[in-house]
Amino acid sequence: AFSKVKDFVKDLQPDLQSRVKLFRGKEGLFKKFDIEAQIQTAGQKKVYLKNGGSIVIEELEAFSVIDVNSGRFMGKGEPQDAILSVNLSAAQVIAQQIRLRHLGGIILIDFIDMESEKHREKLVSFLEKEFSEDRSRPRVFPMVELGLVQITRKRERHPLSTFLLQDCPSCNGQGYIKSYSAVVGEIFQALEELAQKRLFLKKPLFPKVGCHPKIEERIKKEIKSLEFLKKEFRITPEIIPDPLLPEKSFTIKRD
Repeated sequence: AFSKVKDFVKDLQPDLQSRVKLFRGKEGLFKKFDIEAQIQTAGQKKVYLKNGGSIVIEELEAFSVIDVNSGRFMGKGEPQDAILSVNLSAAQVIAQQIRLRHLGGIILIDFIDMESEKHREKLVSFLEKEFSEDRSRPRVFPMVELGLVQITRKRERHPLSTFLLQDCPSCNGQGYIKSYSAVVGEIFQALEELAQKRLFLKKPLFPKVGCHPKIEERIKKEIKSLEFLKKEFRITPEIIPDPLLPEKSFTIKRD
């Protein structure tokens, strides 16, 4: 592989041949230079800082949003100095993550609010310095009220998330699924609608409801609702747990 790369670089750009080195370590290159850990963080929504704080990165359709949290870090001395320390630490990691994830377009960063104008200017200057060698030419705007900083960065390639991640089959990429209460409510509503359509038959109904075991547990706790169905609509559902069904889904089969 080393020889092939040398030959390739020789033909493409000879002056870079000296940069090609043969690695003789026993461990993999990705592990040696911490590439695996960086790939892991690039696929995470939350990235932790060394001082105990964290940043949360949300990639949206129109822009990306990054939120800075102090966590348990309190620091020593003045609270505002501690906040500046967290923000500076976050700014360094944010610059790394933006490059690593290939984030482009509009990026909004919600830093921890600082009272001192001097601290705000220092943070923005530090952020500009972190982006000084970025080939995508980011532009850092002055901090506005509530600690918001806007960055515009040229889109040169697709975000790394499009290669590392895919939409969750349970939430379809929304990041949320229906609560158990919402699913149970939908089941009772569907049973009522079924009963109303069958009222003219004047006979009890015993539909089979297939749902996830966790949903079954919640249904069994709705004693009053079950009694209401039986009394008002003459319907007694048979709950059949199915662990293969998604928690947000259910089936109803008529008797």
